[in-house]
Amino acid sequence: MFYACLSHSQATAYLSQMMEYGLVVNDIQQGKRYNHTTPKGVEYLAPFDRI
Repeated sequence: MFYACLSHSQATAYLSQMMEYGLVVNDIQQGKRYNHTTPKGVEYLAPFDRI
């Protein structure tokens, strides 16, 4: 969050929105929560990789 200049509340809001759009999924493993990019999310990010 520091490098993106986002507050915790902003990052949480963006993450929730990305989950609603199906770009990110929440995964719980061994009691820890992880966020993973979905194939749809990877496809969305592909054009930004070329910039």
